[in-house]
Amino acid sequence: MTDPIDSGAAEPRVPDAAAPAPAARPTAGRWRPLLVLVLLLGFIVVVVFTVKDNGAVNDLKVGDCFDIPTAASVATVTHHPCTEPHTAEVFLVADYTGSPMDTPLILLIDAFVTSACDPAITTYVGKPLADSPELQVGYLYPSAAAWQSGSRSITCYVVKADQSAMTTSLKGSGGP
Repeated sequence: MTDPIDSGAAEPRVPDAAAPAPAARPTAGRWRPLLVLVLLLGFIVVVVFTVKDNGAVNDLKVGDCFDIPTAASVATVTHHPCTEPHTAEVFLVADYTGSPMDTPLILLIDAFVTSACDPAITTYVGKPLADSPELQVGYLYPSAAAWQSGSRSITCYVVKADQSAMTTSLKGSGGP
């Protein structure tokens, strides 16, 4: 028999039927980084959507609509356009001008709110609070630490007495 001439062509080879098949390459490892990236982006989207309307209490301005916070001490509130459901509307932001004190004393702040906020709501809504039993005044004031560092801003807001949501501004409305 003559030796075949090496022409550079490969000889076909048939695998032995008894030989085990080569192990499959794992594909899960290739998708893991992509899966982690998709989950991370999904988490970020959920967080941004959840807090997109949150704003600092100190940033509230007259005419802002928001939801009444449920915690005793809050740093942020959920802002809303006044045409969307909301439970409170700011009608006055004023600096405390009462007697000096080291910490915010609720009785003195209550007296300030009565003297400053009650007339302001009449101007804002267009009707005295005494003639609007369906409305109540609430207010936010600085924490003791903020008070001691000089923050004396009191934010007065109007709510419905039953705490139900509003979908319009109360400014100039004469009440709900």
